[in-house]
Amino acid sequence: MRLVISLLLAIGLVFFAAGPNTAMAGQEWQLYNEAESMEKAGDLEGAMTLWESLVEAMAAIGEDEAAGFCAQKLGRALDKQGRYAEAVKYFKLEAGFWNKLPGHDGWSLYDTRRAEEIRPEIQVFVEEDATEAPGPALAKHEPAWGTLLGAAVAGDPAIGYGNLDQIPSVYGRNYASLLVYVNEWNTYPDETFLRIAKEDGYSLQVAWEPSYGLSAVEDNDYLRSFAGILQDYGLPVFLRFAAEMNGDWTPWSGNPELYIEKFRLVAGVMRQEAPNVAMVWSPGYYPEEKVDAYYPGDRWVDWVGINAYSDYYFNGLPDSPASTATVNYQGINANPLRKFKAIYDRYSPSKPIMISETGVAWANRYPFVDVSEWGAANLERFYSYLPLIYPRIKAVYYFNFDISNKGREFPCPSHYLISGNKEMLRAYRQATASPWYLEDWSQTSPVYYCLPPDNNLPPGAKSLVSYVNTGNGVSRVEYYFNGNMIGSAGAPPWNLNFSFDQAGPGTLEVRAYDKYGNLGATRVLDLPGNCDNQSPGELLTGDQAVSEILPISVMLDGAVLDFDVDPIEMEGRVLVPVRAILEALGVQVDWEEATRTVVARKGSNVLRLQIDNLVPALNGSPLPPLDVPARVVNGRTMVPVRFISENYGAKVGWDGDARTVIISSSD
Repeated sequence: MRLVISLLLAIGLVFFAAGPNTAMAGQEWQLYNEAESMEKAGDLEGAMTLWESLVEAMAAIGEDEAAGFCAQKLGRALDKQGRYAEAVKYFKLEAGFWNKLPGHDGWSLYDTRRAEEIRPEIQVFVEEDATEAPGPALAKHEPAWGTLLGAAVAGDPAIGYGNLDQIPSVYGRNYASLLVYVNEWNTYPDETFLRIAKEDGYSLQVAWEPSYGLSAVEDNDYLRSFAGILQDYGLPVFLRFAAEMNGDWTPWSGNPELYIEKFRLVAGVMRQEAPNVAMVWSPGYYPEEKVDAYYPGDRWVDWVGINAYSDYYFNGLPDSPASTATVNYQGINANPLRKFKAIYDRYSPSKPIMISETGVAWANRYPFVDVSEWGAANLERFYSYLPLIYPRIKAVYYFNFDISNKGREFPCPSHYLISGNKEMLRAYRQATASPWYLEDWSQTSPVYYCLPPDNNLPPGAKSLVSYVNTGNGVSRVEYYFNGNMIGSAGAPPWNLNFSFDQAGPGTLEVRAYDKYGNLGATRVLDLPGNCDNQSPGELLTGDQAVSEILPISVMLDGAVLDFDVDPIEMEGRVLVPVRAILEALGVQVDWEEATRTVVARKGSNVLRLQIDNLVPALNGSPLPPLDVPARVVNGRTMVPVRFISENYGAKVGWDGDARTVIISSSD
């Protein structure tokens, strides 16, 4: 990396020597080198001060690549200091600079993924009655609300094929569905297992793998007889055909056109012979960029699955770089839920999603390393948060398989068996006690989780849960109403039971503390509000998800503007200091104290906006009203961003994760 940076510096210096901004460019690069010298000498604070100024300065002279390097260096320094919200801001700026440059694909990938790990975040959900709530349009075997609990049991010494009645006593809840593998082509599911599972009323997920490659998949007697066996089962069957096709480790990968042809062939036969079968198309979460090419089409897919595991070490290798683990959503800092987001966002609007196969490590295999504390915490996070942020994940199958006697050739890098570790078993029983998790395929959850819009709580709220991340673990979450503590929770999803209908108007503050007991994130919500017209569990981002953690920034033509009063949020809108921005756009700004009116002049046009008035006027004629009026905050006039974009031809964007308003002038 140092060689690359040095080369870039050399190229940049040559370029600027021939250009019109030689003096300015030389000054900026001199400061860049000075910051690097400070860093080497141990003066990190001095270097950070220079990097902060250089992010704006490099962007202002068109050096977006260098601006990205400065943002990266500053973000990583802030990350090391535990200043996570600020680090996230600069990681997002880094990505913004580099993603728009040709030939920079992947440059910001590590820092973008790291930002996802450390970003302070609180989202508060209201538990609502689902008995009369309309759910999404249902696919085959999809419950209206809730997630089918499932697992592989054949390799679980606590259960096995013959002890299915022991599942509730071991795991606290029964399974709604069982996972069975058919790993060899021209073979069938175990007859004894099918008979026992059918007698006990379980639905099935059948993982069917064309081990000899796709060329062996034909419409023949074997395929038709396989379909007949599934039809005879009589209960719902989810057929996961040729999963993880986007990875080069399966013999059915590498040819998307052939894969689609064979998937459609199997789906067609199942619909003719076994109408109780739902076809599951299940890529691995990685490599993400190859997923879409293998999609057979909505007509042929009933459910979309995701295969993903959470390991303490990437590929079981303690010496693997932390950056490699982060990029692959693995490692000590991994969020077990993030790896599902890309596929979920892409396909859940049209298809129910299942976690077809997953596991959370409680020990590394070779060498053996006990990581049960980490595993239990992440298992609890996984099952506790999944109903909140991924409400259309309607089935989860855990890889409960004892691999202690398997050799090194067995592909799993970790131990996942829940019954093999008491901490994992405790975490699983606690997290899956939620009524959202279903013990029978015919059930539906009596509750769902609503994310109130516009930062408001509905007055009838009685039960709240929260999705929380501080970047450094969570030890407890406290709830305050009008300044008084009304509840505290020590485990996800951080439940609060409180009758807000008796509380009257006010504000709810949520405080999350990291694993060391330090305040890591806060969130403030208003009462009253409502849950009407809100998609249950819709995942918010940016300003909606974080409060009082990350200040709002404004970038104008690539330069970060400096204000003596920070931008604010009001009623879901961002208000910015009008004078600083308009003057940067070449607009003359005056203030009429008598009428409390901002007067903006550019050329022959005069625009007037009175404080607390929604309607601006251009040359004496009223304009369409704003969503929120202008305000005076700490002696500065604040106006909605829309006022600037609609009246001065500027293009305005919003980076919710970085909480940054991005303005591009029309000049």
